[in-house]
Amino acid sequence: MTIVVSLGVVVAVLGLVFDVRHWLASRGDNSARGHAPTQAPPQWGPVPATPDRAPVFVVAQAPPVVSRPSPPPAPTDVASPALFVPSVPPLPVTVAAPMPSAGPPPGGAPLLVCRGVHVAYDKVRVLFGVDLEIRPGEIVALLGTNGAGKSTLLKAISGLVEPIDGSIVFDGRDITHADPVERAGLGIVQVPGGRAVFPTLTVAEHFKVAAWLFAKEDAAEVHARTERVLELFPRLRDRWHQMAGNLSGGEQQQLGLGMAFVAKPRLLIIDELSLGLAPAVVVQLLEIVRVIHAEGCPVILVEQSVNVALTIAQRAYFMEKGEVRFEGAAAELLARGDLLRSVFLEGAVSNGTTAPAARVRGQMARDDGADPLASQPVVLATRGLTKRFGGIVAVDDVTLDLRRGETLGLIGPNGAGKTTVLDLISGVLPVDSGQIELGGVDIGTWSASRRSVAGLGRSFQDARIFPSLTVSENVAMGLERHIATRDHLAALLDLPAILQSERQVAGRVAELIELMKLQSYRDKFVSELS
Repeated sequence: MTIVVSLGVVVAVLGLVFDVRHWLASRGDNSARGHAPTQAPPQWGPVPATPDRAPVFVVAQAPPVVSRPSPPPAPTDVASPALFVPSVPPLPVTVAAPMPSAGPPPGGAPLLVCRGVHVAYDKVRVLFGVDLEIRPGEIVALLGTNGAGKSTLLKAISGLVEPIDGSIVFDGRDITHADPVERAGLGIVQVPGGRAVFPTLTVAEHFKVAAWLFAKEDAAEVHARTERVLELFPRLRDRWHQMAGNLSGGEQQQLGLGMAFVAKPRLLIIDELSLGLAPAVVVQLLEIVRVIHAEGCPVILVEQSVNVALTIAQRAYFMEKGEVRFEGAAAELLARGDLLRSVFLEGAVSNGTTAPAARVRGQMARDDGADPLASQPVVLATRGLTKRFGGIVAVDDVTLDLRRGETLGLIGPNGAGKTTVLDLISGVLPVDSGQIELGGVDIGTWSASRRSVAGLGRSFQDARIFPSLTVSENVAMGLERHIATRDHLAALLDLPAILQSERQVAGRVAELIELMKLQSYRDKFVSELS
């Protein structure tokens, strides 16, 4: 007992001595820094003081209150981070002047004016001095290649991204740095690309959300506008109490446009109206666009389909690599075959024709009408496939065969059940009744991961990729099931088998990136891509 007490006393004394020495040392260090604030920072360990590390120590030891902050250093090149600090104006960027237009369309003074708009995501510049004007009562098409900056320009107008230079004026008011809520209050309404709905809200709840800015106004007017939408899209009335996530793609787009109509826009912005939709559904969507336009609301329409965009628009802007290359009447752009081919007919021969550069080899049937694939084994088959969502039958008794070497098309209007069939085959949804066979084996009860391991691949209408990974890392994720060595201990020890497996994956990733012509985006994060 005495020994234990003695040891405790010794430990306490040693701790007290250590605390006193530490207090004296810290006091001396603080005193030294208080009398010599400009001396060099102390060196920690063997790391030498280099010029690029010095600013880090200066910032860390700066006093919390500064009477006159020193100006930031002037940028030295276009890629300087100072370009993206709001207090430092970006360097001027020389851009190609847009082609002359056919003259201003009628409608008076412009409602929306963009002048020299520059936008960047982190250090990646996307827009370079974009000029755009929208006048009352007109529909303007915004066309261009993927990654040209069309959606980014729409986000800058609606306030979802903030320009680093330039100005945006709406109805005579500078809104360059206004937030999205303020712009929505001014009447700028955007229907985003893809799906503009909340999957877990019902159709009825969506129309309540659309009228949130008019809570203090006459409810009868909101009700009348809602009824007008339901007259145009009677399918939404049938789905009134169903969640939006259970609607087809076309019905979701109808709901998004209906919400925009109820919001009484003064400027309607539509991103990718016809993306993934059947032509008959697009015709219905264009009808409500015309109704909104008839109320005097100008429309900005981003479209991949030239026919859809230029048959409804009076003017068009053509963008490429973040710049405006053409601005003028829609009919003029239709006459510019060089621009249209460069975007929508990439790979066309240089003599001005629209013939594709390569043709499909082989034919599906011989002259005698026989199918050359009839003798091939069935790879995938469904028998009596059925799926119900509550009282709605989405898939009813679907039977199909897919043979080796065959490409099978599944065609139908929105809501016909095409995506649901793919979800059932790939295991995303459970089957209510029927069979699914892969290579003659019943896989109806298998999980989606087990079907993937068995060789059943699936792509989606909406990209299912990881935004925080690079392009090469995303491609490598797709090769995960092909890794030969999966031993964690071997990976920890960096054994030759692991190195060989990594080299194989890296080689395959390089091949796929080259195949898809993504070399220049290899090391970019997916969140930076269009």
